[in-house]
Amino acid sequence: MSFREEMLLDFDLRAPRILADGRSGIIDNVKSLILLTEDAVIADCGKRFISVRGTRLTITFLEDERMFLEGNIEAVEFYGEKDAHE
Repeated sequence: MSFREEMLLDFDLRAPRILADGRSGIIDNVKSLILLTEDAVIADCGKRFISVRGTRLTITFLEDERMFLEGNIEAVEFYGEKDAHE
């Protein structure tokens, strides 16, 4: 796969995405919440899952497949690639 093809794949609007700065974060394409605690949030984002770990995490907004988080964000992980035929 060429570099250009890889870059185009990165801009899939249905893909899970997060923008975080350590104190807050925005997760796009949230289909459902799997886990919500003060120390972790796991969201099903369709093709994959996003796990956010930290302390004092709270969801301040969840609407239209977009979630805003606040707290001390320490780690973000993408996992669980789903089959394209699902």
